[in-house]
Amino acid sequence: MKQLCKNEYFVFREAVNKEELLELLKLRYRVFRNSHLARFVPENQHQLDLDQWDPPSRHFGLFIITNGQSKPAGYLRVVENNEKPISPVIYSIAEEYSEFSYKVHQTPVIPFPLMKYFPDSDKIQNIYDIIKAKKERLVETGRFALESGSRFRQLGKHMIESAIAVYFFAKQFENAMWCCKTSQNGFYRRYGFYQLKDGTNSDFAGIGKNACCVLGSINTVPLKARPRLTQMAEAYKQTGMICYNPTNTSCFYRIANQTDTTPKLKVAVA
Repeated sequence: MKQLCKNEYFVFREAVNKEELLELLKLRYRVFRNSHLARFVPENQHQLDLDQWDPPSRHFGLFIITNGQSKPAGYLRVVENNEKPISPVIYSIAEEYSEFSYKVHQTPVIPFPLMKYFPDSDKIQNIYDIIKAKKERLVETGRFALESGSRFRQLGKHMIESAIAVYFFAKQFENAMWCCKTSQNGFYRRYGFYQLKDGTNSDFAGIGKNACCVLGSINTVPLKARPRLTQMAEAYKQTGMICYNPTNTSCFYRIANQTDTTPKLKVAVA
């Protein structure tokens, strides 16, 4: 595992400008193209991953802060199904790299990208219809990426916990789903996510390992996990970010002697 310097820490937050978002999209490309998930990201000369699901999504980065300087180390996309303040930035990037323009401007004909390749997409559609009838919301988390030099368990866990904290306990979304390796089921159960009932458990994603769809809700999060997640959510509501401090993993705020030169965030949890 890469040893962290004494003055390094990490923050999980949304991209705040075009330059930052472009860096995250290129990180997403690099990680996927150099992994068993390469089939999901077509190779291109711009070394950029961009598709029609990006405008209706929020784009989160994991940033390493060293001596006050910020550098992206990880990425996570959450598809919410309606356009966001960052959407015009997505369109602007697509215009600069014209081969992506048509793809980005396509209106998705299905609510979530998982339905495109999951064999039991009709089951997800039924769940989505039930959730919608109850006037609840569902999001899909995907495109999870960590740079190889930063790929150790604590940071991956922090990103996943942060996403759950943000959506269930800060934004008060009711439901979320992920596609994951079947071997990771035990990890997600810690947070109240369970494999889709009677859903496919196979190599449907073509990655050489069995995969599945896991679903969770704010109501299924176990009592044991709630205190930590609510503390993380409170940090996000107050600051727009959730910190990971290697020397104090229970502190989700910047500690007194830490600085960060990234632009100030407008805190919004809508």
